[in-house]
Amino acid sequence: RKRRPHIARRRHRRPPPGRALAPRADRGTGTMAAQVAGAMRGLNMFIGDIRACTTKEAEEKRVAKEFAHIRKTFKEAKKLDGYGRKKYVAKLIYCHVLGYEVDFGHMEALRLLSSTAYQEKQIGYMALGILLHESHEMIPLIVNSCKQDLEAPNTFHRCLALSAIANIGGKEMAESLAAPVMKVLFAGASKAVVKKRAALCLLRLYRTLPDVLDVDETAPKFIKLLDNMDLGVITATMGLLLGVLKHRHTVSTHARQLFAAAVPNVVTALKRVMLDGEQRDRAYKYHGLANPWLAIRCLRFLGYYPEPEGALKTRLGTALKAVSRVQKQTKRRESGGIDVNHKNMKNALLFEAYDLVVHYNSDAQLLTAAIAFFKRCLGERETNARYLALRAMVKCAARGPKMVRLLEKSTDNVLKLLTDADISIRRASLDLLYVLCSVDTAKKIVSQLLQYLITADYAIREELVLKIAILTEKYATVYSWYVDVILQLISLAGDHVSDDVWYRVIQLVTNHEDIQEYAAGVVFEALQHPSCHELTVKVGGYILGEFGHLIAENDEQGPAEQFRLLHSKFATVESDSTKALLLSTYVKFVNLYPEMKQPVADVLRAHLSDINAELQQRAVEYLQLIEQDDEDLMQTVWDLMPAFPERETNLLERAERRLKGIVDDDDDGEKAGAADGSDGASDDDDDDDD
Repeated sequence: RKRRPHIARRRHRRPPPGRALAPRADRGTGTMAAQVAGAMRGLNMFIGDIRACTTKEAEEKRVAKEFAHIRKTFKEAKKLDGYGRKKYVAKLIYCHVLGYEVDFGHMEALRLLSSTAYQEKQIGYMALGILLHESHEMIPLIVNSCKQDLEAPNTFHRCLALSAIANIGGKEMAESLAAPVMKVLFAGASKAVVKKRAALCLLRLYRTLPDVLDVDETAPKFIKLLDNMDLGVITATMGLLLGVLKHRHTVSTHARQLFAAAVPNVVTALKRVMLDGEQRDRAYKYHGLANPWLAIRCLRFLGYYPEPEGALKTRLGTALKAVSRVQKQTKRRESGGIDVNHKNMKNALLFEAYDLVVHYNSDAQLLTAAIAFFKRCLGERETNARYLALRAMVKCAARGPKMVRLLEKSTDNVLKLLTDADISIRRASLDLLYVLCSVDTAKKIVSQLLQYLITADYAIREELVLKIAILTEKYATVYSWYVDVILQLISLAGDHVSDDVWYRVIQLVTNHEDIQEYAAGVVFEALQHPSCHELTVKVGGYILGEFGHLIAENDEQGPAEQFRLLHSKFATVESDSTKALLLSTYVKFVNLYPEMKQPVADVLRAHLSDINAELQQRAVEYLQLIEQDDEDLMQTVWDLMPAFPERETNLLERAERRLKGIVDDDDDGEKAGAADGSDGASDDDDDDDD
């Protein structure tokens, strides 16, 4: 029989206790945390015991027992090797994640930082990054270890230190470690993975303490990083640049001027992603889209600057058209159905691109595509897509009448969204209707808003009333319509109508003689309602006192009837200021109609000892004026009010302030939310590049 040839088998050497092999990209497919847990049998057993607990009391008892054992072991630290220290610190991390307070073991985690074994150092940095806060008393001790690891040649140790610095943050960390982090970031020998983490770490420190970054000195170096061949480095650098640009700090305005030199580099990066992404950089593809994170950041960066010119404008236009073509892509899951992740990221990319197109407002073809995309998103099922479309259309409308005319065809669809279940959609729809309103569409929009006001929830009523009042005044061709709408507004939502609204009605009626008689008749009819709102009484009291004589010739609206109608509301109003206004109105009746002297005097005598000082003083003074029988004095004191000076209403300023916040894009995090289907509430969307 032939003997089989001997096949030499490769023997794997096990690392000594307390030491572990450095991680390699091709070693296993699990996460590093799973590898760490797998290497510690005691940790696995503890996790198994916790999972086996059937009650909360049993779990707490097991954790307390483990805490007691770990405390005792740490007191006998001389018998503890690196492996044991790593295992017990990992148990503390797990207990902290479960929600238990961990107030010991920090020094043992700190000792792990001095180890040369990767997993021991990893557990140490992980524990300190989770257990400590930015003002902890141990921060100075950690700073020295981080400095040593940042200066070390080991790539993995550098990455661990950068992650820990970014997790802990704080003013002391920023002051002590910003310079070493920048040194690592700008060093030519640093690997791409280190540069990427250093850029994100520096962004965290800058947000904590903006003064650590000298923009004049570092701006050219940041721009140079955009020429790096690694897309991860470019993506992280773009996040850092955007963080500096949008930070609410005095340096941001100056930084915009310095970073303007980066526009060609950013256009090149965008073109590289959108046009060359199919052939290159396959590692950065996300559900069929080539590195959408970098593309979104490039587009957002370009939005801070005017449109480039010349060849650069042509290159950018080509890239934007490539982004626009993404709209036609659809990706389905293997199990069937549309890939939601692909759709969300595609929408995020398109919203950012079309936002830039609207900002430039120069390419008619892209503008048409942008508006068509926004209109289509109004019918999407996803709340986030509808909300972003409404906000984007508000920005479009702010660009001028031409854009408003293009968007007016969507008015009916926007009106339907007023009944959406999400209040953010209702608010955004209201904002869009406000900017789309014109002389031709004002009556239709105001009528729909008044109908919606009947069923609108209280959280939006005040803003709804404000916008109805502004639109009515702004686009009223006849002021009689304005008076009708405001009185209807008061009757529907009087508690949400501010004083500025009824003040404005009084000003307009006083300044326009052609509607004074009409206004007097309308308020007289409004006061007939048995449960009219107090604001209606205020408006009616003032207008009838000033212009009631214009309708007094009618027997059904004579002075006696006006007095009876107003005084029937006197006891029902709650505000003393309204009662004071009505007393003044009664005396005005006496000035115009002497036969009203006796009933008015009886009312005034009833308030001579009123508990309210203002009402008592008015009753005393007005009664003295009446009883003097001096017609000249009465005519002088109670003459018609002069016209108010013409000025813009304060209501308009309040509404425009809110719209300015939308157009200026103060909410930078909203668009990023489309990438993950969230509502875009976070402003820290530039941190997560890995």
